[in-house]
Amino acid sequence: MRTKMNNFSTIPTFHFQDQEVACHFTKLNQYQHLKDNLSQPPRFTTLRCNTLKENAGEILKKVNSELTATKSGHSFKAALHPVLTDLIVITNSGPVHREPVSKEVIVDRLCGMAVLRGSDVFASGLLAMSPSICRGDKVSLYVDLSSTCLRGSLPPYKFKKVYLGNGTSHFNRHEVFSSSTTLSGIGISVEEPLYISPKLNNFLPDLVFPQNLPSCICAHVLDPQPGETVLDMCAAPGGKTCHIGTLMQNSGVLIALDKAKKKMDTLKSNLLKSGCTIAQVYCQDASKSVQDGSSNDSPGVLGSPPYRPETFDRILLDAPCSALGQRPSLSNPITMKELSSYPPLQRKLLIAAVKLLKVGGVLVYSTCTFTSSENEGQISWLLGEFPNIQLESQGKFHLNKESDRCSQFPGCTLSNEQLSLLQSFHPAFIPPTASCMLSPNIDTIGFFIAKLRKFR
Repeated sequence: MRTKMNNFSTIPTFHFQDQEVACHFTKLNQYQHLKDNLSQPPRFTTLRCNTLKENAGEILKKVNSELTATKSGHSFKAALHPVLTDLIVITNSGPVHREPVSKEVIVDRLCGMAVLRGSDVFASGLLAMSPSICRGDKVSLYVDLSSTCLRGSLPPYKFKKVYLGNGTSHFNRHEVFSSSTTLSGIGISVEEPLYISPKLNNFLPDLVFPQNLPSCICAHVLDPQPGETVLDMCAAPGGKTCHIGTLMQNSGVLIALDKAKKKMDTLKSNLLKSGCTIAQVYCQDASKSVQDGSSNDSPGVLGSPPYRPETFDRILLDAPCSALGQRPSLSNPITMKELSSYPPLQRKLLIAAVKLLKVGGVLVYSTCTFTSSENEGQISWLLGEFPNIQLESQGKFHLNKESDRCSQFPGCTLSNEQLSLLQSFHPAFIPPTASCMLSPNIDTIGFFIAKLRKFR
């Protein structure tokens, strides 16, 4: 049940801004429950240990020491996940009753999502501030749900805004909007958030990497071995690539592709920070990374794409997707045209993956969304198009057993046996908090994982 605070609801139910999209998803079972869960952050923060630098047990001790030393006034306890032994789990809490103050700060939708997961507000994320705000003032944070707030706007604000909690301003208003110098660093320290979770900015950056639990599962399901030749087709920002390199113990060949030039620096930076030395990074559309029969380019995997067919022992395709599984999310502006644009792209990437995979090799396909057209529908199409591709068990890393429920969604033609091999983290099936002790295996972002093997 959602409580009211001075005419502000703690967190409103998620909504699609596009009415056609909203009508499309209204047909789903548990639709209201889906919207409720999307609007709330997961009850767990997860950190992947960089075991290239130190063993997980020692990293856990340092994490708990750091959490104890943090002067936030909140108590956190971290523990290793019982199956994902390189993943640290921290239990969050909330929502907490807060009283808004008169001085207001407006942030955009993405910044608001970060605040609900424990982040402070960086100066670049400040959209608008009350005219009298000075450095050191206590302020109330609001997110602009309508995406109509202009930078530097003054109240009264007519757009729909949602209260996120209180914090302390690090700047005067005129420094933010009137200065010719671009400000950097923290703009608002959030001391009274609605949801209590650890602040992770510069938190043991060489030893831990903030990563959602399903993302960590991907590399474990792929199971890359030292000495193998492995491809990450859509690698940026690099969390999964670093994890693959770690599991390979920095031995073998790891190719990381991504077609977004602006993401290259982040990808390379994360690899450097992690100590992964075997990764070769290329700005390349992975759907065009297969050598045709007439090409004499790139004689082997050691070098830039394109690559010969059947080059890779294992391939991770964490595909571009509608990203509807991200939590928390208060609203989403996606249109039906955008939603329908992803499956064709994903199929092009899957075709390239099958060609590049060795006979006997493993392909892991994943998305951070919950639409059957991008998930179960793609696997159904792939199995029909390539009879030499078969689903495989994810073994002990199949941590969420909600997959069979996906058969309730339209467009799914897979058998119950095939569905049981898929791992689906669907926000609609997270139980209400009060009904059970929630597990980090269930209360996480929306995600989908399939493991496949290529035969002759």
